[in-house]
Amino acid sequence: MSGSWLVVIVSLVAVSTAAGDDAYTAWSAGRPAETLPSLYTTATTTDSWHAWLDLGLCAVAADRRGPAVVWLLKAQRRAPARSEPRQALAALGIPLPDGYTTRIGMVALPGSSSLSLPLAALAGILIGYSILGRRGRWLAAILGIGTALTISPGIIASWLDGRHHWVATATDTQLLDSTGAPLRAIAAGTITERFSDDVWNGRITVRLSDGSRGWLTEADTHASP
Repeated sequence: MSGSWLVVIVSLVAVSTAAGDDAYTAWSAGRPAETLPSLYTTATTTDSWHAWLDLGLCAVAADRRGPAVVWLLKAQRRAPARSEPRQALAALGIPLPDGYTTRIGMVALPGSSSLSLPLAALAGILIGYSILGRRGRWLAAILGIGTALTISPGIIASWLDGRHHWVATATDTQLLDSTGAPLRAIAAGTITERFSDDVWNGRITVRLSDGSRGWLTEADTHASP
């Protein structure tokens, strides 16, 4: 594994809390493939972004590029405002296009981070008091509306970023036409954008980074240990 990947894995795993220390024993001993089943169970049970991130990073360490990309994308989809899944994909040489949260920078932070929920609750309380309270109603209204406006850019940006449904191929496969005939070979770990959740004859519609459109066998976009 390259030195740059060691730095990425160490830094990202340090902030993850998806599983207990025991789950990392084999990984720490240089046997990441043995850790994959445990991390996969945790990820599928909790469906949290950091659990999928751990699983993806472990797959990278185990030299399973296709599944790694599939699982890192699951982490990104569950937390589009988080930078860690994007950093991991960029380290693999397949960065995702910048999302709206990245483009607007710090403006998105209040509404796209852990601050969003308490700030939204505060805005609701202030606005509610401005309607039902007796004193300081105008001040409460101004503060409540101001707080709501502060978190709005991040909330909207995260929602827009979440609408992009990125999927990857877990194995080498083929891009197909509408009849199921092969159009071109697709390598494991190739990222595509899925157009809808509809599945037709076991296939899904996707668009590649070069703009090519076609169908992929849905099963080829899922991975297991």
